[in-house]
Amino acid sequence: MEGKINDSAMREIIGTSVKDGGAMNELTVFQMVMTPETGMLSLRVIGGEGWTQIDLNAYLRD
Repeated sequence: MEGKINDSAMREIIGTSVKDGGAMNELTVFQMVMTPETGMLSLRVIGGEGWTQIDLNAYLRD
């Protein structure tokens, strides 16, 4: 992928199998993407119902 990788692109990359050029393999159990600019954490359990967004700003910022 050319250019800047944002949180959406990262979720796509790690959600794509290794054989298709991504990062997910048969041993992948969960995935997470942290976006420092927004303080959001995206979590996904393989076989679940998609990504869960968690706002960490209350815990990470003064």
